[in-house]
Amino acid sequence: MSAIGHLPERWARPAVGLPGRVELTGYLLVPYLVTLPASVVRHYAVIRALYADGAGMPGLLPGSAWLNVLA
Repeated sequence: MSAIGHLPERWARPAVGLPGRVELTGYLLVPYLVTLPASVVRHYAVIRALYADGAGMPGLLPGSAWLNVLA
């Protein structure tokens, strides 16, 4: 994810054509546009399932989650 900081240098090089620049930019943006949001949504879904916050979702943990962890 830290390689995206070098993107302006790559765009400034005249040896790299526009298709290469676009491909490199897309490749470097994948962690931000796909992986990170998917991870956040997945964790949000797990939390909702554990606490049964959604309509019609069964509770997987009865009572407080901390009490289940400490028991």
